[in-house]
Amino acid sequence: MHSNRFVRSLFVCWAALGIGLHAAAQPSPWPSKPVKIIVTAPPGLPPDVLARGLAQQLEARLGQTFLVENRPGASTIIGAQACAASPPDGYTLCLTLNDTVSINPHLFNKLPYDPDKNFAPVAILAWPNSAIVVSASVGPKTFKEVVEFSKAKPNTLNFGSFGNGSTAHLYLEWIRSKTGWDVTHVPFASGPVVPTLAGHVQLTYLAIGALRPHIEAGKLIPIAVAGSQRSAYLPDVPTFSEVGLGDFYVRSWFGLFAPAGTPSAVIDALNKHSVTIVNDPAFRLKVMDPLTLTPGKETPAEMAAYIRKDRELGAELVRVAKVKLD
Repeated sequence: MHSNRFVRSLFVCWAALGIGLHAAAQPSPWPSKPVKIIVTAPPGLPPDVLARGLAQQLEARLGQTFLVENRPGASTIIGAQACAASPPDGYTLCLTLNDTVSINPHLFNKLPYDPDKNFAPVAILAWPNSAIVVSASVGPKTFKEVVEFSKAKPNTLNFGSFGNGSTAHLYLEWIRSKTGWDVTHVPFASGPVVPTLAGHVQLTYLAIGALRPHIEAGKLIPIAVAGSQRSAYLPDVPTFSEVGLGDFYVRSWFGLFAPAGTPSAVIDALNKHSVTIVNDPAFRLKVMDPLTLTPGKETPAEMAAYIRKDRELGAELVRVAKVKLD
């Protein structure tokens, strides 16, 4: 009898130990610790502002801290590399531009990351509304007039951008191939808005949010917007297609990524929450509209499919521009 009681007791102990080990082996619910969002842009620029607004809302929804870490530089490569090298556990994310996966693979012969193998698409968060503007002091007020002016007065117009290989630079060269306009590219590491206002360059291409105060003041005149439809922020300004540039266009976007191998449940949860946040009317009013950003709504699978298409368009821009950065 004592033997039977001993066996039963031993069995109960084993069972309890087994339950304890099983419970200990279960992963903690995500997120159980702070999550880092690496932003490949400097503080204060639209991707950074969007990231901080998103982080705040994710904290409120998920009850965990979301930290924003700016890792700008080298055409988004520094931040992208840091994200790609992080553990795929859902605690490091990356908010970056389409350049990282759509343009850089064509600009650089060798990258420290593989855009397909190192990243898991999470969500397209926003589509910037961007426009080509000309300084009001130049004279021409439409795209056609600018093209004609540049040909009539060669070596007169300069076009500012954030640097060689930037979207504005690639568009400049692509538009040259379509129109033959005579515009010289001038890169500015600090951005082209101030140089355009100061008269160092006469044109630039940028997100409408950064240009809007100067457009409203009459200092800059928008002559064309990117995209297949007119922008709600500049409804009277024609699209690239409407000014005769055809249907080919590459529209910039801001995307949220995770290191490849991040659990699909985490990616799906992040996509659901992020898309809901950027489309929320209060968030749009506070964050998206001041930056003139159109919210995204794509699933991770739809985002992956779009990246494949976007990269093909990026290849065409780089081919026409004949630009290589290494």
